[in-house]
Amino acid sequence: MKQKVSLVTIAMALAMSWVPAQAQTLDSLLRPVEHLLTRAPKQVNHFTRAKYQSDVGEGVSEQHAFEPGATWDCGFSPEGGASSRVIRAINEVRTRPGNDATILVAAYAFTSLPIARALIAAHDRGVKVAVVADATENRKPASKVRMLMESGVAVRFDNRLQMLHHKFLVLDGTAVETGSFNFTKAAASEQHAENACVFRNSPQMAATFTGAWQRLWRESDPAS
Repeated sequence: MKQKVSLVTIAMALAMSWVPAQAQTLDSLLRPVEHLLTRAPKQVNHFTRAKYQSDVGEGVSEQHAFEPGATWDCGFSPEGGASSRVIRAINEVRTRPGNDATILVAAYAFTSLPIARALIAAHDRGVKVAVVADATENRKPASKVRMLMESGVAVRFDNRLQMLHHKFLVLDGTAVETGSFNFTKAAASEQHAENACVFRNSPQMAATFTGAWQRLWRESDPAS
């Protein structure tokens, strides 16, 4: 504890050496040591939940520490790891007695046949799958959204925004997949540098993403 506190003190002192005096607010001093605070023991855990924005409104979450037991892993392209991480995360979702498993999808472009097949397989094993997608991109012939719809997956198109650029999954209310990786054949190719990260055992993070997804779902139209 003493070592970690001293590190924070040193970092704050260093921060003061390069932040102008008039800008040395609590917020400006905390930013350089933010990564130390998130690793600190529970006694100072309240710092990790501090609001670094003066006004936290709709569309902005607070900063939170990782939840106890949370894990994460990432895949990268062009090595092919991004697509495999997404598919593995989908395949992990299973129904259990007394539990209606869910996968919520927010997608910009969706041309990946392997990911579409993984979602259809999840639907076929009883997982409730729902997709909200960009209308313009997914009315194109290459989109696999029509394939999802024909397999019984619930799909809505966002016609309100100029672009729905999300690419994330909320997996059974406890995990989130997100990153730069679009669910597309091109993103999985050797010509794209992309990332896809999966955060498991993170129900609070999942709840935040679920709220954003539900907002889009309410404002979107049934795909046809």
